[in-house]
Parts: sequence; C-alpha cells; structure tokens
Amino acid sequence: MDKAGGSADEALSRDALERAAAAVSEEKTSVESKLSSLSKYWDKLNNIADILSSARKNLRTTSPAEVSKIIADREAEVKEVIGNFANLERECQIVGQSVSPQLRVSVVGSCGV
Repeated sequence: MDKAGGSADEALSRDALERAAAAVSEEKTSVESKLSSLSKYWDKLNNIADILSSARKNLRTTSPAEVSKIIADREAEVKEVIGNFANLERECQIVGQSVSPQLRVSVVGSCGV
C-alpha cells in the first residue's frame, strides 16, 4: 500500500472515530437528561406517596369536606405523576425494556394505578 492510500485510510478512520465520539457524546447528554428527569419524577412520586399516606392515616379524623379539599388540591399532581409514568412505560417499551419493578410498585401502590 502506498503512502497516499494509507493517509486516506487513516483520515477515514479518524473521521469515523470523530463521528462515533460525537454520537456517544450526544447519547450521553440524552441519557443524563433522562436520568435527571427520572430523578425529579422519583422525588415527585415520593412526595405524592407521603401525602397520600398521611391522608390515609388522617382520614378517620378529617371531615369529609377537608378530605374533598385535599383530594382536589392534589388531583393535578397525582394525574401528572400517573401521566409521566405512562409516558415512561411507553418510552421503555419502544427500546425493548421494562419499567423498574421498584418504580412500578411505588406508582401502583401510591397512586392506585
């Protein structure tokens, strides 16, 4: 192989490596963003679980009007958590994965999905 052919092969290899590195960098950014979103979602889910647990404990001592107000105040948050979980399940199915059993138990147990 001559020197010019070797240089062309090296340039192609470098170009392929640079494209691969860029793709890996983009994927890393995407994964980090998704992990950040998942962390926020997890925190929100735990907050909702705490609120629902507290409401269940206080149900016997709380008037029906107060229970209705608590439900109305938190209904949007609960619906958002359930919607986010449904979206997360769809995203996981697209890539051939399942949602973490721990997350599923937390959502189902907390929100009654």
